[in-house]
Amino acid sequence: MHSETRWIAASVASLPPRNDNIKTGRLYGLIFYGQPMSWTKKAYCTYLLANRKNGTVYVGVSGNLSKRMLEHKNGTNEGFSKKYGLKKLVYFESFEVVENAIKREKQLKAGKRATKIQLIENDNPNWDDLSADW
Repeated sequence: MHSETRWIAASVASLPPRNDNIKTGRLYGLIFYGQPMSWTKKAYCTYLLANRKNGTVYVGVSGNLSKRMLEHKNGTNEGFSKKYGLKKLVYFESFEVVENAIKREKQLKAGKRATKIQLIENDNPNWDDLSADW
């Protein structure tokens, strides 16, 4: 790996197998020369927002998660997340292929709330804002 593309990930874990055979990975605290959420390779993210612990949960997908989080935090786009004050990034998954990110988003949206809560609780039990330092 070239020094220009070297990055440090605090934790990279594989997701458990799914019936749709999507292979993904979760990235936590991805750092590229001190700048969170910067990649030399395009990454698409499926993410979960919340307004507080065990509060309202929103599922979204983005090709630029740091930019999308700024939009959520600033309330620049009308819609569900603005209406309910959903500004905390509590969970995300990264994909190299946009179709896989969209498929995962649809899977989570169609799933039960308990499944979303379990994903958050397993990796972020305090429901901390993962984008707080961006």
